[in-house]
Amino acid sequence: MIEFKETKLFSKEEVVELFKSVNWPEANYPDKLFAALQNSETVICAFDGEKLVGLIRVLDDGEIFAIIHFLLVNPNYQGMHIASDLVKLAKEKYKDIMYFKVVPIDEGAKKFYLKQGFKESHNADCLIISNIE
Repeated sequence: MIEFKETKLFSKEEVVELFKSVNWPEANYPDKLFAALQNSETVICAFDGEKLVGLIRVLDDGEIFAIIHFLLVNPNYQGMHIASDLVKLAKEKYKDIMYFKVVPIDEGAKKFYLKQGFKESHNADCLIISNIE
């Protein structure tokens, strides 16, 4: 069973393994990657027992702006709605922020985020949830 926790209690090795599983280049810079995650405001993780299998990282200013910077799931765990659940948890945490954004890297990512309730922005290359009227 997958457990979700907002935490930074994971090892550098666990993070590098997760990033390597999806072939992201940040895995080549383990010290920087680990420090970046530790210095982030929000990191929500997905665990299968003790194994880190996914995470979402959100950068924010606490009032107006938050942006999803990382969302990744180990390929062995994809198709289990883990990414959707991570986004749902982040959306709940940031429901009172004015603008919750993501900059999708490709059409597949764009379609995924649109399904998660993000909308196309008329003045930027990002998708956005506006919590203001």
